[in-house]
Amino acid sequence: MRRTLITAALSLVALLTANAQTKIYCDITRSSQGKDVCLSVDFGQESVGGTDDRLVDENGELLLFKSIVDGLNYMSSLGWNLEEVYVIPSGGNGSSVDGRTHWVMSKIVGEDGDPTPLRTRQQVRDEQKRLKKMKKEAKRE
Repeated sequence: MRRTLITAALSLVALLTANAQTKIYCDITRSSQGKDVCLSVDFGQESVGGTDDRLVDENGELLLFKSIVDGLNYMSSLGWNLEEVYVIPSGGNGSSVDGRTHWVMSKIVGEDGDPTPLRTRQQVRDEQKRLKKMKKEAKRE
């Protein structure tokens, strides 16, 4: 009996260790595209002036939403959870009326990473540049 209990406990520990999970975060801000809403996402990546961090679909096209809630529902459907909302006031008077709202979201991912990764327009552009460079190098060889 004791041996069976120890074996079961060790099996449980091994199972939990094998399914290591990590919590990842992103910071979302709203940007407009005409009457629609785009989501700009900060994953903690290096941001260089002019970086386009708006979300895109698998074809590199901007994801457009009818409202910020529509965008948050999309994020939720991908497993993201809203953690916190905060406003950075603009101007010197401390008013948050015209400030920038940030939505901090999190997601639990396995050791293999996020099975449904989000991509920004800048990431797609960088991928395209890398592919062009690889093709040029392949032609030289």
